[in-house]
Amino acid sequence: MKDVLVFLGLLAALSCCKEKEDNIAFEIHGKMEANLDSVHVYPGFISKKFLDTTLYDFSSIVDKGNFSFKGKAPYPQMMNLHSPKIGISTPFFIEEGYTNLSVSFINRDRKVQISENTKSQTQKEYELLVSTKLDSIYQNIKHSKSREERMKHSKDIDHAIINHLRENPNSYVALWLMIDRFCKSGSEYNKSYENALLFFSKEIQNIPLYKIFKNNLIKKKNFSFENTLISLKSLDNQPIVFDIKNHKNKYILIDFWFSFCKPCLLEMPKYIPIYSKYKKHGFEIVSISVDNTEDIPNWIKVINENNFSWSHYLDENGLETRKLDIVSFPTTFLVDANGKIIEKNLSAEKLNEFLGINLDK
Repeated sequence: MKDVLVFLGLLAALSCCKEKEDNIAFEIHGKMEANLDSVHVYPGFISKKFLDTTLYDFSSIVDKGNFSFKGKAPYPQMMNLHSPKIGISTPFFIEEGYTNLSVSFINRDRKVQISENTKSQTQKEYELLVSTKLDSIYQNIKHSKSREERMKHSKDIDHAIINHLRENPNSYVALWLMIDRFCKSGSEYNKSYENALLFFSKEIQNIPLYKIFKNNLIKKKNFSFENTLISLKSLDNQPIVFDIKNHKNKYILIDFWFSFCKPCLLEMPKYIPIYSKYKKHGFEIVSISVDNTEDIPNWIKVINENNFSWSHYLDENGLETRKLDIVSFPTTFLVDANGKIIEKNLSAEKLNEFLGINLDK
């Protein structure tokens, strides 16, 4: 028995060593026009829970416009260049070996250019997908005139990525882009993504990145506010715990926002006539602000000046909201009396239509 245990221990050690050896070693050498002291690489808006810990805080000093990174990763990685002063670059993909790139970071030019002889296969795949499918959709979104139009074109992006996956089941590009969009949406459940998971090859289905994505997607599918307790503050700075059970309404709109958010302040006035019309018939609005500590006076001022007369709470500095993976604003949830989510990011027009059908007046 002892010999068997020793053998199993050696086998585990060899397996561990092989896993480390299988990690790809990469180098990134770059040049930028902007006058910066340092630059970071990190994959877009993707949550750290999806990543190898060695890639959490990956930075380089910029010397006369030159910077470089060295590291190891278990499979092809999507990266973006980051600067707190300027923002985030377009994505690029690395594999084993050397990548030579350049970026301007001047006048909002954040496009990463990679020399042809150092492009990884995943980078070539990504560029082809962008040029043949995604670029035209991005332009449609840019010129959209309504929220509904933007959402329609956003779904077009999902369809393009999934169609690409159908033809390329071993596509790390498709996996990274799906995860990036999942995180940007505040980890919103996407049925088309759940169905598309089966299109990935066995190789990709066995990597941690895929498994974490699948688990988080299913978790969001079953999310509701029924048993979700959120520690907040009231308008008079008193601590409260938001619990859906304390709101005895048939339908509740939970609205996450902050007082300097222009899209929020364009949408919220539209709720005033809706709330006035339906508040006596089983409808409530709960607005949860993520304003920073120094912006609390402005939060109170905006509420009073705009006559937002429904329930207001503060998640100071957005600490609790981030736990719910809510990263874009406004984000709204229409829920029933039990906290079950009926619709996310419903427009004011659609909200008014829904209440007109489902509430007795």
